[in-house]
Amino acid sequence: MPQAYTTDLNRSPDPSRHRALVQSILDFWRVQDVEQTLSGLSEGILYQLYTFHNARPSLQLLTGKDAVRTMMFEVLAQFDYLRYEPTVLDVSGGIGRVQIQFDLRHRASGERLTGSKRQFYVIGDHVITRINEFHDTALVAAFLRLTQSTGESVRFRL
Repeated sequence: MPQAYTTDLNRSPDPSRHRALVQSILDFWRVQDVEQTLSGLSEGILYQLYTFHNARPSLQLLTGKDAVRTMMFEVLAQFDYLRYEPTVLDVSGGIGRVQIQFDLRHRASGERLTGSKRQFYVIGDHVITRINEFHDTALVAAFLRLTQSTGESVRFRL
């Protein structure tokens, strides 16, 4: 079971504490624990998702824990996680850089989406204040066309 990240507000942040925060969020998402994943995010979290929508690259912007919670539950309702392997590449200067390998099965169509994505975490006041997530737009576009052709399109943008 992943360990919760704890803060000690009397200590100044350091890269190892920031790394522990980023790693705890990834560990909780790996076991699909939405509430514990959210525990490391600020109330006003800004989540920017760069992907593909309506035949062109797009930016989806979510603001606040409630919006991120809704997105997380929608993703879990639509996909089975067959593989989720995050690697923390670097945490320095208040920025965490992560690469994630994944293999997802779209529940409605049975189609699989396998690939990687990058995430950047901005850390402030012992919590994540912003996440930027980048997907392979060509891969996502092809997957969306495939699921739409089966009549079982994805309801939430990946």
